[in-house]
Amino acid sequence: MNVVVPAHQAAGELDACLNGLLATGFTRDAILVVDDGSTDGTGDIARGHGLRVLRHETAMGPADARNAGVDAVSGDIVVFVDADVVLCKGARNRILDQFNRDPDLTALFGSYDDDPPRNGAVSFYRNLLHHFVHQCSDVDASTFWTGIGAVRREDFIRMGGFDRAWQAIEDVEFGMRLHAAGGRIRLDKKLFGKHLKTWTIPSMFKTDLYGRSVPWSRLLLFHGGPRNDLNFTATHRISLLMVAVMGASLLLIPFQPAMTIVLLGALAVFAWSNREFLTLLKERGNLRIAMISCGCHVLHYLAGGLGLLRVLVLDYPPRLLGGGARGDQQRTDADKA
Repeated sequence: MNVVVPAHQAAGELDACLNGLLATGFTRDAILVVDDGSTDGTGDIARGHGLRVLRHETAMGPADARNAGVDAVSGDIVVFVDADVVLCKGARNRILDQFNRDPDLTALFGSYDDDPPRNGAVSFYRNLLHHFVHQCSDVDASTFWTGIGAVRREDFIRMGGFDRAWQAIEDVEFGMRLHAAGGRIRLDKKLFGKHLKTWTIPSMFKTDLYGRSVPWSRLLLFHGGPRNDLNFTATHRISLLMVAVMGASLLLIPFQPAMTIVLLGALAVFAWSNREFLTLLKERGNLRIAMISCGCHVLHYLAGGLGLLRVLVLDYPPRLLGGGARGDQQRTDADKA
């Protein structure tokens, strides 16, 4: 079993990531770091741990970095771990045991833990949101995730690896193809890693718009993406609708003050629909974090709605006319994120 860690400008978090891999039982010769065009000493940090480094002189993107990593290792199982994730204790044995016990299992993935680093309310919110979404999802998955994900190498190669046209959510698209081809993918809700990334409101909104909403909308509309799991459950749809109502109400209030009632009603429905998540934020953080997170959550769904609108306006008409979506747009949007 090998680990592939794609790393681009990861000097700030890579040391903790690699220490976590070694602490959970991976040997140095089993770990490969793909230094994807970094200029901050990322490769030197990996070499300082005595690890093998595959260097790309220019950044090729996450799909190419992981594909190159798989080509360079020979283990029957490949584990992907992001450079800003610290695996939980016992993760290696947990992954290996599941593949050994279930020969029909093709791939599995985990989630972030429920105790993000205390590096600001926005980061706490964003990292805990990912944990919550995965913990509420179906264990029999139809997608994949490379933050902490493992796949049988022969199946990965048989499927052609990650599609480099998807420079965001390329792992989700791969999981859909793998599932459609008969692969069994499991979401292990007890396989955890701590996400070290620091988020700001601008970085969160930009990533949610260009790195999540736009490609997810394309996947849903044009490629038969998951329609009732992960980010497409009833709660997510209600939340998206309520944010749209709130936005429309704000625009209309100067002309019709009574729309204030509609705005407050939509906010109440939004908060009620997300009560479990907001309660978790209060329990793991405090009331202040929960209140700030409610605003962040509105922005999260606003980005989702704007991304969907963008795809419907710019990509859907060419599809209807038979021209297809613009093939180079995936990379363009991912670069913006």
